[in-house]
Amino acid sequence: MTKLNTLAFAVLAGTMAAPLAAQDSYRIDANSTETIRLEICSQNAQIRADGDNDTDLDFWLYGPDGRLVTSDTDLTDLFIHRVSRSSSLGCEYYRLEVKNLGSVWNQMSLSITGNSSPNNSGGSGTVTNNYRVEAYDTDTIALTVCKPRMDIRVDGDNDTDLDFYLYDPNGNLVFSDTDTTDLMIYTLRSSAGNGRCLDYSLQIRNLGNVYNAYSMTISR
Repeated sequence: MTKLNTLAFAVLAGTMAAPLAAQDSYRIDANSTETIRLEICSQNAQIRADGDNDTDLDFWLYGPDGRLVTSDTDLTDLFIHRVSRSSSLGCEYYRLEVKNLGSVWNQMSLSITGNSSPNNSGGSGTVTNNYRVEAYDTDTIALTVCKPRMDIRVDGDNDTDLDFYLYDPNGNLVFSDTDTTDLMIYTLRSSAGNGRCLDYSLQIRNLGNVYNAYSMTISR
């Protein structure tokens, strides 16, 4: 099965043509807790987490100072909270803890609306997100590229071999890494920039018989 993870890079890494809501997909395993790092750059940004309705999810949102901002421990798997900041200068990191109280996994989507990033005005930044690709499965990650250069690095957990395929907006393969490791390092150079954004996609195929927990770092 092929699963689509639409990365929050459109929000976290900053793009001038970013959609109002960039969305990530997370699998919260049974009776486990997932910690998700959120970069908030606007004065008013709404965080929304939607589970698949199979289990009860509880949520705790912590601010940049580590203090609890809000919690949602009702019997649903839906969380909605609007973050209000006194200044739109710079970005701050929040932490969302999601606990699955059920006996099966929950496929949760996470979106941030009304967010922005200083990179919109030409700054630079580095963002790392963590993901899990199941055995013999493929993650397809959407990358919105708004600058001429983007450095991409993917680090697997070394348990399996991952292969990588990067496609341009026309669906043409521009890069592949099919060696026997689960490490990918690539510098993407494109015609993006000056208000022009391009949509690329990265396929990550797990060739092993167990899942691979990998991290992706985007720098520019």
